[in-house]
Amino acid sequence: MKKQDKNTRYYLDVDLDHRTILGWGYDQKENLVVQSGGRLVLKKSTNPTHHRIFLSKGQYNKLTSQVETL
Repeated sequence: MKKQDKNTRYYLDVDLDHRTILGWGYDQKENLVVQSGGRLVLKKSTNPTHHRIFLSKGQYNKLTSQVETL
């Protein structure tokens, strides 16, 4: 199991063209951002229709609990 602490970020990946959820998960902030020009920016998807939506821990837990009951 991955480490969860104050640097953990929870997310949902979606495809806007097809209006589908591609997946969800969590990771440490330093694994989700890159250094660019002296500042931190999100790693970009190579597909412009794929977007990452960040969730609170509570929203992420609610999502995963709902999926487990299906």
